[in-house]
Amino acid sequence: MSLSISTLLDFIRSAYNVADNDDFFKEQWILNQIWSAENELAIVGWVIERSFTTTSTAGTRAIAWPTNALAIKELRYKGKKLLKLDLEDDPKNDDNNPTGTPTSYAIWEKEIILFPTPTVSSDTIQVRTYQTPAQITSTTGSLSVPDEYQISLADKVLFEMAAKDQNINLASIYKNKWDRTVEKAKQNMRRQKRSDKLGRTKDYYFGSDSIQRKLYY
Repeated sequence: MSLSISTLLDFIRSAYNVADNDDFFKEQWILNQIWSAENELAIVGWVIERSFTTTSTAGTRAIAWPTNALAIKELRYKGKKLLKLDLEDDPKNDDNNPTGTPTSYAIWEKEIILFPTPTVSSDTIQVRTYQTPAQITSTTGSLSVPDEYQISLADKVLFEMAAKDQNINLASIYKNKWDRTVEKAKQNMRRQKRSDKLGRTKDYYFGSDSIQRKLYY
């Protein structure tokens, strides 16, 4: 069951016996700690997944990098999954050769490069990503990390509160709990990399004979 930001905030205050108007642990400070905890899990564990939809433009092979994306999980062109490639050197600058229906893609300087260059505009492109969380500026809205991590965010915040309070023993207890959650997230990333085949390096030139054979034969 998903937690709201306000519910998590109330839980943290209750656990640390902090009043709503406490000047030492101001509300925005606690919200910043929650957001920081979400960021840590997102970066070390790729736990936040999102899907985006865009469209092709004839003669243009570059797609803008999705906002707040850490990595691409999957790309589909007109519903067909594209092959993920890594480049050994700079991709060619010529958008016109070769052209056709894209069969693969690569990442270059925070752009998604389609290959071949699309010849049709308005074809549907689905991008599935691993994301960083939206910044938390109020108690409204929802948390970005999946349900199974949400209550554990409190451990990170309570660790930071105890450390700020110079309660070293209590800080150590919550840090140990948070470290176990971070390790769980790291295990998630290792699984994701294996399933997405991101752990293997495949270097090709877009115009090379080897890639032409791989794509078309």
